Amino acid sequence: MNLHLPTLFIIFILVDLVMLSIFVFASQVHGSKSNRYWALGLLLHFVALVSGMLRTQIPPILGFVLPSILLSVAFVLMSISIGLLLNFRLKYALHWLPVAVMIVSSILLRNQLPALVISAGFIYALQFSVVLYMLGSRWYNIHSGGLYFMAVSLLAVIAAFYFRSSWMLTQDVTVQMMNNGDIMLTLPYLTGIIANIGLSGGMLMLLRDRMGEKLLENQHFIDEIANSIPSIIFQFRLRPDGTTHFPYVNTRVRNLGVDERELKEDSEKIFAKIHSDDYANVQKSIMQSAESLAPWNMQFRLWSSSGQYRWHEAKSIPERKPDGSILWHGYMHDIQEMKDIEEKVRHMAVHDGLTGLANRSLLESHTRTEIAHAERSQSSFCLMFIDMDNFKYINDRFGHGIGDRLLQEFGKRLTVTLRKSDFVARVGGDEFVILLRGIQQPERILAIAEKLFATLSEPYQIDGKVMKASASIGAAIYPEHGLDLIALERSADHAMYDSKRKGKNMISIFQGNHPPWSSA
Repeated sequence: MNLHLPTLFIIFILVDLVMLSIFVFASQVHGSKSNRYWALGLLLHFVALVSGMLRTQIPPILGFVLPSILLSVAFVLMSISIGLLLNFRLKYALHWLPVAVMIVSSILLRNQLPALVISAGFIYALQFSVVLYMLGSRWYNIHSGGLYFMAVSLLAVIAAFYFRSSWMLTQDVTVQMMNNGDIMLTLPYLTGIIANIGLSGGMLMLLRDRMGEKLLENQHFIDEIANSIPSIIFQFRLRPDGTTHFPYVNTRVRNLGVDERELKEDSEKIFAKIHSDDYANVQKSIMQSAESLAPWNMQFRLWSSSGQYRWHEAKSIPERKPDGSILWHGYMHDIQEMKDIEEKVRHMAVHDGLTGLANRSLLESHTRTEIAHAERSQSSFCLMFIDMDNFKYINDRFGHGIGDRLLQEFGKRLTVTLRKSDFVARVGGDEFVILLRGIQQPERILAIAEKLFATLSEPYQIDGKVMKASASIGAAIYPEHGLDLIALERSADHAMYDSKRKGKNMISIFQGNHPPWSSA
């Protein structure tokens, strides 16, 4: 039985062209070495088939010898491609050894074409057997239907080449018989057409599955990195219908008592964690970012799994998606420690480091506020200037450590004796200022002073030592005795020195006969 050999070649060439086009396209989409090697192998296979189809019209060396060598090289490139994809390391010498044997055989048997075809068939069968071994070594490690397609195709081609070469050894085959298309001689071509589709199709399936595995590995790697970062990494989407969700969020969100899987469809659980005082601002800033596509940067408080609100900062970049939704890519991290430090720095800037009372800077700010309030409400307030009478003696006798402890205790007694609305500041070594809101009557000022004297004169026990301290107080009233802090302090200081001259441990209210002083 004879087959029309040119028709077989044309079909084979068309199949090669289709597969080559697919792999060239695949190489552009995913330019891996494996893709490129397979595409190059198909190209050489295509050239070899064209040469073989024209073998009756060209010299035998081009019609038989050249195609045999090109096919051997093509099979090497394809086996290298499969090795790269399967991560199978085979020495290049083993890949190219059959090609060397093919070249030597082609040179020695160039005038004995049937013998050349027989040897080529055995060499091809050997090359495909190596590839089949490579597939078998990864059979249980790689789960892909492509392996099955390729294995079946390889078995068919190996069998076809082996049986043809074995049959030719027992027959007196001539070149004319080979050109006439005897069924046994054309068996590898028939099998090859189907096997080419199976091999290339299996290769595409294997490429797809390996790329999928690689993507999963990369995703796992990215997740591992994201989860090791102390920040919450997220994608946040505002849908066209106004609902929101987190397409991606790492496991750090569990620190807020929320499982990341619960946010895939609805973000409500994390918004419920926002402090009520910050909620409206957060929502408003999100909508502003969505409208302008400007970066979203926000600081707000979230209820954490530790059972308290903690400050967080979120930063993200929005983009408008084709479906009209807005997708933010960003991160959010806990800034509570930074806020605590900022608060501590702010407190240190306006408070005395030793006693914790307000310092002069805060006194000035508070006095300006109090003056503005008094002007609006047509009211008054009293400013007291207090100086400890015997602090220098105690400090010199017992040392600075005891002196510091005495100042701290002195400040505490001032604070606990006064109302919460009153204001206490330390403005010098042993000098304190008290601001009494809404008090201007001398009898009330004297009554408060008596309470202070009673408290301050109680003995102080510090490090096992007992000591007594007294204070001289001067008082000035706004606006009679001054229109600003400097003027009021000058009046109160003048009154305080009157107290010291009169014997200390007493209060004097400024009694100037001139208009109210002003530092202006």
